[in-house]
Amino acid sequence: KLASKKDRLREKKKRRRNYKDKSDSDSDDSGGGVNRESLQERRERRQQDIVKKEDDALTAEQRAELEREKDLRERDEFVKRMLERDQSKTKQQVKQEDEEDQDETQDAMRKRLDLEERLARGETVVGED
Repeated sequence: KLASKKDRLREKKKRRRNYKDKSDSDSDDSGGGVNRESLQERRERRQQDIVKKEDDALTAEQRAELEREKDLRERDEFVKRMLERDQSKTKQQVKQEDEEDQDETQDAMRKRLDLEERLARGETVVGED
């Protein structure tokens, strides 16, 4: 670790030297050292990161709002499913009752027709209801 620390210090000194050399001689940007544009780019990136963090705070509120909307949607869908199930069960019960009523009605109709046929043949029918 000490060797790597020494290496880092050497590199740091080289960068400082290059930066000083560059500022002393107004030559083109082909030399080493810190580039002014890269400093500005770094500043801009930092500013963007700060803005992103602020946006994240807003998105936390937005996330909470979205989560509330999602919960409401899920609740409404659940209620809708429950109503559909209830209605289908009610329909089944009504169908069964209707079928029973229909069966009773058909039985009554058959008895009545049978009674009328017997009367038409001239049979005497006494109190069979």
